[in-house]
This record gives sequence, C-alpha cells and structure tokens, in this order.
Amino acid sequence: MQFGSAYAPPLIIGAAVSNKVFDTLESGGKTVEQVSKTTGASRRGLRAIMNALVGLELLKKDRHEKYSLTPESEAFLVTNNPGTLAGLFAMASTHLVPDWLI
Repeated sequence: MQFGSAYAPPLIIGAAVSNKVFDTLESGGKTVEQVSKTTGASRRGLRAIMNALVGLELLKKDRHEKYSLTPESEAFLVTNNPGTLAGLFAMASTHLVPDWLI
C-alpha cells in the first residue's frame, strides 16, 4: 500500500509550501484559523493539509489545536532558510507530476 500512494506526500508538502504553511508557522504555533487568516487559504483545505503533515511528522499538533514546525520542516521547508527544499516540492504538482503523466 505504501508504494501505491507514494506520490501523495510530495503533493501534500507542495500544497503546504504553495499556501505558505511552513513560512507562517516559522514564528510559532498557530491554529488553522490563524494560518487561514494570514495566508488567505481555506480553513477546510488547510486543516486537511496540516493534519496530513502531522501524519508525515512534518508538523506537530498540540491539545489546543495549534500546529508547529518540527526540526526537519523548519530546516528544509521554510522558504528563506539556507538549504531549503521548498521549491522542489512547490513544483512537484506543476512540473514533475504532469511530465510524469504524459
């Protein structure tokens, strides 16, 4: 089953990068509503993406429904950090997957 859905994590991370989730959480833990207010993204979509990122261990979620970065997401998915891989994931849905499906 893991191989059947291996395409999903890069697309989830790419959606989070495109919607500035990691950049918004760089300043500290926030609720979905706070991230939505900052980014303009829908709460429903953010909740799905952010819960998936918790499952991928790229975000943490506390008992107050606040999400925060993990050391890995802070190091590699915040766009202004040196060594960021955010751009790679952002282009996954716009370039890599369409080229792969041709």
